[in-house]
Amino acid sequence: MKWNNIFLALALPLCLGLSACGSSNGSESGEIGFSEFLAQEEAKEELIEEGEANPPHLDRDDQEVFGSIEGAGEIISLGQYEQDSDSSNGAEAIEWIVLTREGDKALVTSKYVLDCHKFNSEQTDVTWEDCSLRYWLNGEFASTAFSAEERARIQTRTVVNDDNTEYKNSFGGNDTEDGIFLLSLNEAKMYFSENEARMCPPTAYALSQGAVLSNVFSPSGEGTRWWLRSPGFDNGSASYVNIDGTIDHHGFIVRTGDCGVRPAMWIQM
Repeated sequence: MKWNNIFLALALPLCLGLSACGSSNGSESGEIGFSEFLAQEEAKEELIEEGEANPPHLDRDDQEVFGSIEGAGEIISLGQYEQDSDSSNGAEAIEWIVLTREGDKALVTSKYVLDCHKFNSEQTDVTWEDCSLRYWLNGEFASTAFSAEERARIQTRTVVNDDNTEYKNSFGGNDTEDGIFLLSLNEAKMYFSENEARMCPPTAYALSQGAVLSNVFSPSGEGTRWWLRSPGFDNGSASYVNIDGTIDHHGFIVRTGDCGVRPAMWIQM
């Protein structure tokens, strides 16, 4: 096992402070600004309270979009993280979608994009093993989002880092030992049966940190981009899931600041 894998295994229970992430982007054509997003969310909540609209993401058949894996689509809560962009009322409970189960252990990914970070802090060739986002997830995010008791439920697993076979100079690098990670290209295809299932809305906090929405790519305007751990067209880029749930193998350069973070992990149920 490499030293940086050992470091991550030890760093998971450490209590580190949360650092601020990327700055907000200016409005682009078709993209929805933060203030407009909040206004839309408030309007939706009013309609829901008045019985004139259904709560979002509760009207689809989870078994249909997540496949026939037992327990897939189940929603659980674990940990807390700032989500409504109002720190005065404290952090909100994190909801997780179960992707698959192995006995009393489950692979989960967050229901919402929770934050917005660069894949790597510097623009250089990098793999998942050495990128700054991996260290943030297993350090600051882990200690901020979970109590010591909750961190004990997170399973350290061997994470397979395959090459991006769409491009000949795109290497996944060494496999890693991680508690918290991002899904890979293969996993994003395996665990979601259709693009709609991969669509993931950002929290208000993630949007305030740079995540984007777009009515051009998503008619509902609810989805945002989120990183995958697999490389893009080369090792200076990383693949991601687009606003409409399609998978982009070509990817963004690793220093892109408006792609969201949707953590995944194996936990003890």
